Amino acid sequence: MQRSDIRAVGNLAGEASSVVTTLVRGMHAGIASRVFGSIGPVAAPGRMVHDGITRAIYGSVDRGLRHATRAVGAVAAEILGDD
Repeated sequence: MQRSDIRAVGNLAGEASSVVTTLVRGMHAGIASRVFGSIGPVAAPGRMVHDGITRAIYGSVDRGLRHATRAVGAVAAEILGDD
């Protein structure tokens, strides 16, 4: 298998992980919205903290997975790829 093909698979895996992260983030946001909505206005400060933390965490997880899959693809290309 060509090195460029192996790298491409790593890049594709990174994009796929981003799709999964986006789906999970959306589900989490939907659940949190219902919970905070049922509590009412008194939940606003907690919701702001929650939303800030989850935004940071999901962003970090997304970037981390993308970089990790691309790095694995690059290393695998060098080890397993044909010239």
